[in-house]
Amino acid sequence: LAGDERARRDAWVVLPLAALEAKLRSGQLARADVGAVCGFGAAGEAAALVFCGALSLEAALELVDARHDALKGVSAKAVSVVGDADVEDGLADASKHGEIAVSHDLCPGVRVVSGSRDAVAAFQVPGAVLTETDARQGAHSPLAADAAAAYDALLVR
Repeated sequence: LAGDERARRDAWVVLPLAALEAKLRSGQLARADVGAVCGFGAAGEAAALVFCGALSLEAALELVDARHDALKGVSAKAVSVVGDADVEDGLADASKHGEIAVSHDLCPGVRVVSGSRDAVAAFQVPGAVLTETDARQGAHSPLAADAAAAYDALLVR
């Protein structure tokens, strides 16, 4: 899978389904006992939709690929912000370098800020710990609005 990007994305959908199926077959899990299946990212969400019967495996793989294709041109960066410090001043200052916004409030005291590479590089918050996150977080950047619209159109067809 190391050199095959498509196979790697497909694996993110198929492997959680295989693990759930193995637990069902071994008796470690009963389908009726499954109240929720949580996924991580688009592939995990697609796997959850397949597991609950809301989406076929083929449609899930198509959606994950379409999302990837739609986001290929998004050049964004993200940082996690740990601490109760106010981020508004940092956002205002960094916005002079490009688009930037809080894209996730993960839990109290932990947020993800994403936007253009220059704006995120300029983002500073005294008293908080900033950690650069995986580039895929750019999917939640204000720069991904066009890609998100294209992906949403696929979801409704």
